[in-house]
Amino acid sequence: MKGRNERTLVFCEPQLTALGLVPSRLVEAAAGWPEAAATVLAGSWQDSSPASGQIFPVGRSTPLTWPDLERRQQFPVPLHPYLAWMDGDRAANVLALVRAALAEDESTRENETIAFEPLRRVLVVGQGLAARLTLEELARRRFETLWVRRGGEDSDDPAQTADEFQTAFCRSVIGLKGFAGKFRLLLENGDEPAEVEGGAVVFCGPEEREPLFLDQGAGTRILRLSEYEAEQEKESAAEQADRTGRVIFLAGLGGATSSGNMARMIRAASREAQRPDRAVYILAPQIKVAEPGLERSYGLAREAGVTFFRTSSDGPVLEAAPDGRLKLKVYDAMARANISLSADLLVVEEHLRAGESLELCAEKSGVMRGEDGFLAPDNVLFLPVGTNRRGVLALGAARGTDSPELLKGEILAMAAEIEEILGEVSVESGRLSVDRKRCTICLTCVRICPYQALGVKQRRPYTAPLSCVECGLCAAECPMNALQLEDFTDSGLRRRIRCLVAERPRDPARPRLIVFGCRRSAETALAAAPTPDQPVDMVFISVPCAGKLEEDMILSACLAGADGIMVAACHEDNCRTHRGNVEARRRTGHVKNLLEEAGFSSERLRFFSTAPNMGLELGRAILEFYSDISKIGVTGLAERNNDRNRP
Repeated sequence: MKGRNERTLVFCEPQLTALGLVPSRLVEAAAGWPEAAATVLAGSWQDSSPASGQIFPVGRSTPLTWPDLERRQQFPVPLHPYLAWMDGDRAANVLALVRAALAEDESTRENETIAFEPLRRVLVVGQGLAARLTLEELARRRFETLWVRRGGEDSDDPAQTADEFQTAFCRSVIGLKGFAGKFRLLLENGDEPAEVEGGAVVFCGPEEREPLFLDQGAGTRILRLSEYEAEQEKESAAEQADRTGRVIFLAGLGGATSSGNMARMIRAASREAQRPDRAVYILAPQIKVAEPGLERSYGLAREAGVTFFRTSSDGPVLEAAPDGRLKLKVYDAMARANISLSADLLVVEEHLRAGESLELCAEKSGVMRGEDGFLAPDNVLFLPVGTNRRGVLALGAARGTDSPELLKGEILAMAAEIEEILGEVSVESGRLSVDRKRCTICLTCVRICPYQALGVKQRRPYTAPLSCVECGLCAAECPMNALQLEDFTDSGLRRRIRCLVAERPRDPARPRLIVFGCRRSAETALAAAPTPDQPVDMVFISVPCAGKLEEDMILSACLAGADGIMVAACHEDNCRTHRGNVEARRRTGHVKNLLEEAGFSSERLRFFSTAPNMGLELGRAILEFYSDISKIGVTGLAERNNDRNRP
């Protein structure tokens, strides 16, 4: 335990008074505690400030900002929203929260700060416009860059013509080792494998397009959109004016239309409609106008004479007309009739596709792919450029983006993320402590880490400073219980439960709940939840990720006197650790089975998925759970344990 002279409680008068509490009485109640050296009021700090030690501001969620505290270690003890859900005497509950903070801190140590110099070179992998714009933005921000691209290709790729960037040629990426700040990219170039280093990696991808799958009609010329655009650039104005007939732009075949492709089609159709003897149509399941200025372009295209038809999700029915031209049949909802259009020129939308090279790149670099095959988890939290590996970013064709406007946003987000990662020069180490006597180097922790932030050195796991997000999944899954998060240990969590559940006075006839909640979703949601009208004896325990909550911790909460336990985790595919919520649900189900076997109702344990903006829903779920537990009744385990422990 830390010494008395190292810890000071600061009862913040404005916050406590606003809650209807008398700060001086709290000071008197805490004056004799052995855990802290002194208790003072915020207003009298200058008269009783100790020379050193930790500060616990009671009533605040952020550290105190007084000048003499800038370099002091502070552990705020917030009372909102937890106090509103705790039944009983409010002052006693405040003191219980303070004791819990002190007890939990006993199991932590001050993290060592070490110097870590990340490589400020960025590896940009890929071809095309996205690669070129990425290189230019990083150069503007004064980052050293290395452009890794396929060599020996003759291409009209605008990025291929640039010679102002340092370049490494390769046939493919065959591996990515290391962590954020210090990556090693392994390249296959036909001879010996090459290796390049950088602090961050940006995958831009090759712009691979789906092949045209329509057969050419005898009287209809069929072009992909990119072929049509290239042809327009080469043809003279006279050649374009001589062409007459019906031009149809067809979108939505083979996948949803992107706003980028729709913008390209509307621009092309507007130009075609301005030429004489030209009938121009755009057929699509949905006219997407989400890009800036696109809705106006849509209106101008209609004024220019472009006709829009909405097709079914399967597209129009394609038939051969008697004259050999291709005929497209669509149902017009306005006219309530089928309409047939024969085309002289059919321009078909083409979608980006995740080709074999992107699949190989993901496999070799350890980056998750979404259901569409691109380098992006199906998780909204990783928009617009994030992947499951910190320091590894994906944008442009590597992410399936073909909209110039979206690409601009991705590049700005990429640059900001790299500034944050590579701008750090000192980080806290010691986030993970390893008991060498227990650790068997089974590598379970390395395999389960969602950010690939763990490695093995000198026969012990270690965390990469810039990659670890302290989710605790590795510690929870360690079969030998050899790993602990330094700032969130199992012993500290048990001490908090003891202070808030077992040792806090209670009405023996009323049930007591514990809600274990993810700090990123459930804790934020609870802060936004309406204050309950009726008293609810609920204790909220924040965890770094729901996946950190181990099965024996849930059972420990039962033994401490919790009559009902809720595990509140992120929604599936909406978790920063990708699998923390999945693991939490699995463990909750297993403990429910154990409770049934022990003769307890499994209804005492409940899993609930939430998001930060679901305060109302989480509040309702807690009240409903409390009502259900009230019908089941208290377990009486806490009283029995207390009787057993009495001398």
